[in-house]
Amino acid sequence: LRADVRSSETGFSVTGSIKSSGGSTIVFNKAAVHVIGGDLDLNGSTVLGSGLYVIGGDLSNNTGGTMSGRDVTFALGGSFTLAGGTSLDIAAPSSAGGYGIQDILVATKTTSDVALGGGTSDKYSGLVYAPKATLKLTGGAGLSSNGSQCLMVLVDSVSLSGGAQFNTNNCPSQANNAGASVALIQ
Repeated sequence: LRADVRSSETGFSVTGSIKSSGGSTIVFNKAAVHVIGGDLDLNGSTVLGSGLYVIGGDLSNNTGGTMSGRDVTFALGGSFTLAGGTSLDIAAPSSAGGYGIQDILVATKTTSDVALGGGTSDKYSGLVYAPKATLKLTGGAGLSSNGSQCLMVLVDSVSLSGGAQFNTNNCPSQANNAGASVALIQ
């Protein structure tokens, strides 16, 4: 952790970047808004307290561990990258959620890839909004809905290779369908 840190029930702020080491666990408290001026570079396990995470740079986890959180929204200035066997289980706020932005999980306008690779096993609920980026799944990465919740992505393009899997079959509008639906919007 580098920089000045301030924390309370209403807010958490860091003027610089946060970097954790492999084998470590970092826990963020529940707060209405978490502001991280630089990158959030996670290299171990992470427990994400409810709230809106405004990150000036990139959000990444490249060495495994687990990341979990409910009622979380990430507003990124940079990219979103997971690799190295990271196991992710996160959910955007629902209508009953008190923190974050309802149904928005990740929002970024980066042109860099939103990259999931290296055997990551990820469960999401909410919208991944990256309209200028390619959602790139490689090396056995798995991306699926979180339980009975819906996963939606709005990206420029989707690329799957190396045994990657992408499953969004729990969206309410697809209740009568056996599988995921992909729609191209231009």
